Amino acid sequence: MDNISTSKLNTTVLTKVQLHSMECIIENATRVVYHDVRFAKRLIAHINTITADEEIGEDDLQILSICAWLYTTLFGNIRTGSKNKNQLFDESSIYIDEHYPKLLDSFGMDKIDSVRIINLVKAAIKTEVPHNRLSGIFTDAVVMDLTGDQAMDRLKKLYEEAVLGDVNLSLSKFYDLMIGYLSPYNANTEYGKAHIQPAALELIHKLEKEKRKLSQKKNIILKKQLEISEDELKELRKNLVGVKGRDVRGIQTLFRTTSRNHYTLNQMVDRKASIMITVNAIILSVVIGGLLRSTGDTLLGILPMAILSIASLFSIIFAILSITPNRTQGEFTVDDIRNKKGNLLYFGNFHNMEFRDYEWGMLQKLSDSNFLYSSMIRDLYYLGKTLQKKYTLIRISLQFFVIGLVSSFVLFMISRLVVFY
Repeated sequence: MDNISTSKLNTTVLTKVQLHSMECIIENATRVVYHDVRFAKRLIAHINTITADEEIGEDDLQILSICAWLYTTLFGNIRTGSKNKNQLFDESSIYIDEHYPKLLDSFGMDKIDSVRIINLVKAAIKTEVPHNRLSGIFTDAVVMDLTGDQAMDRLKKLYEEAVLGDVNLSLSKFYDLMIGYLSPYNANTEYGKAHIQPAALELIHKLEKEKRKLSQKKNIILKKQLEISEDELKELRKNLVGVKGRDVRGIQTLFRTTSRNHYTLNQMVDRKASIMITVNAIILSVVIGGLLRSTGDTLLGILPMAILSIASLFSIIFAILSITPNRTQGEFTVDDIRNKKGNLLYFGNFHNMEFRDYEWGMLQKLSDSNFLYSSMIRDLYYLGKTLQKKYTLIRISLQFFVIGLVSSFVLFMISRLVVFY
């Protein structure tokens, strides 16, 4: 009779936990992209698969189902900047200890079962802790969800969820974290030993391979951007090790000063272009009016005004070109960010993007200081290239203006001398 009442009680608690978990998932829907309702259902399906050949009671299955749903709430509520797996585990454990007992008590869960559930969830977060039978089943189910044919797609979602949850984590560090999570894992069930353990080892090798590829891509990009050889890149990395404790304030001052100088120079070009457009427009209107009135003048008399008007026209054209903005694509791809190519500091690279994609890209950038600094350096470089183009065009505009002005004056003086003599 006691078993029946306990089973009914656990069923009631399971229903309440499901509703609570769904509320948490809906509340954090923009950030929780992996540990969602589908994850909870998959986890329960994994538990059923693992325990198919095991002797396990209905109460234990319900306890495991409660764990599956509670496990999803953990990742929507934790805010951490840590990228160390032990710190992440400690912060997760603190959250579980602070919230889960009260939550389960409010659902009417027996205190002994509450302690069991809390320990089960904790065990799945850190695979190297000792396991009893139920925690072993639950941990196997959690690891099982990360393995298989869809492993990399699910890891991609897990990484996106981590970044959206303000975890300061680069893709390379994420691979390290997952390798550190899976490496000490030992399957706890017969099914796990036969199917999950080999898949976990295969995933570790795949992650190590992806990490090497990522490192190679970074090296290729660096060599291409810096135009240096492999040996020079190695020497550069060696030198960078010695400046790990770099002066952040000094770096900020450098970027701030350089950006301000670029902005000032840009304003100067814009002002000069505005002056050239205004002055030449006035000259054009006066000269064209004079040409229309002087239909009876000789060719020598008309030529100075014609040259001045042509020079003013070209001067205006180049002045306008100097302040004409470049056309931009306005979007970036996920691969651009993963390969550290996308520059999100310039509006022209993201104005066609959805906010969520832009937010994800910026969080990626903020989670990797080297990516952030390289983007700022790239931004300054291309701003300098744009300034160089603008200065070239405004210089041509000024040259047309000066040459036209001098030429028309000389021809005017010659025409007057011819008339005089």
